[in-house]
Amino acid sequence: MRMFNLRSYLADVDPKDAFYTCDGTYIRNLYELLNKIQAMEEYEFRHHVNEHHDDFSNWIELVVGDRALAESLRGVLDRAKYVELLRKRIKRLELLETMINSTLILKGYVKRQTVRFGPWIVVAIVVFLILQVTYLYQLHERSNLMIRKVDQKLSNFIEKQITADNVLFKHLIGIEYLLNLTINKTTYALIPNMSIEPLIFPKPKPPKDRVDERHIIVSNRSVVLLVDSPQWSRIADTKSMEPVLTQGAHAIGVAPKSPEDIQVGDIVSYIDPFNDTVIHRVVEIGVDENGWFAVTKGDANAYEDPFKVRFNQIKRVLVAIVY
Repeated sequence: MRMFNLRSYLADVDPKDAFYTCDGTYIRNLYELLNKIQAMEEYEFRHHVNEHHDDFSNWIELVVGDRALAESLRGVLDRAKYVELLRKRIKRLELLETMINSTLILKGYVKRQTVRFGPWIVVAIVVFLILQVTYLYQLHERSNLMIRKVDQKLSNFIEKQITADNVLFKHLIGIEYLLNLTINKTTYALIPNMSIEPLIFPKPKPPKDRVDERHIIVSNRSVVLLVDSPQWSRIADTKSMEPVLTQGAHAIGVAPKSPEDIQVGDIVSYIDPFNDTVIHRVVEIGVDENGWFAVTKGDANAYEDPFKVRFNQIKRVLVAIVY
């Protein structure tokens, strides 16, 4: 009975139980539902799926009978995610149907041949099924391993690309300034000790003083910092905070208690939109329609980071750097 229920999820429903969309389209199965959702306009999708009700998931649960799929779709208002969940479920049901069909075929074959060939056929079929399941599992594991390797290579490539971009931006801005700068006797006499570096990379503001001298204990064998909930981190080779933070340096940070505990000049570690940890300096603080935010920038970068950092993204404020 369980096998029949799984297979029936992809079958056509009874004509009297078919689903009719707002434009009159006749839906008989999950395949037709998926195709219709992909093709319909956004306002049509909102007519059936919104904060108040979900016609599709109700039909799937009450008529198709797939309660697991219905539960996963409820509350999903984004059409692309809705389509992706429905597509994944259909693929899984197709795989289950294939396995069920194979099992039923083998079961029928075994039933017909058992009387003739005896228990040896049963043993052989069972061994074959075990080998088949083992092979599918190993194939799945190998696929996951390949995906993890590709993901690791992609992460390494992105890190190297960021480093290369930082170096390239520094050189390009310096070259652009030199090409646009006219030097003659008059200008040279007025600015004989001219330095381009401060014009391209303004000197950053210093961080807030967070550790009192009384909380620094130095002995012949050790140094102790009395700070709350310290966290140690190691600096990666991105070159974005040179020369303050270099590859292999170590940093100690503390968790800020509130947005007021952070000021311009502080070096903070935060989680960026790509779920990576970034250690950059706060160059601006403000408030917008979404609340408090900070603008950050690497000291060696030409430009500020391209996104606002919210307080809940900031994990630590640096209080010590060890080289």
